[in-house]
Amino acid sequence: MASVSRFLTKKLRLKVDEAKSAVAWPEERKFLGFSIANGGSERRIAPNATKFKAMIRDMTRRTRGISLPQLIKELKPYL
Repeated sequence: MASVSRFLTKKLRLKVDEAKSAVAWPEERKFLGFSIANGGSERRIAPNATKFKAMIRDMTRRTRGISLPQLIKELKPYL
C-alpha cells in the first residue's frame, strides 16, 4: 500500500484518501457500487447499492411508454 500511495502522489500527483483506500483481492472490495466475482469474469451490483437499483427500476418501469431502443440508449451510460 505504501509503494502504491507513493507512486500515485509523487508520479501522478493524485491525492490518496487513506480511509477509503486498501489493498485487497477484487472479490473482497466494492468499487462504485459493483463487486467482482469468479476471478474477474463476473461483475455484480454490490448488496448495498440501493440507489443504483432504485434508479434502474425507475428507468425500466413498464408504464414509461418509451420504445425499447430509446430505453437501451438511456440505460447504456449506467450499465
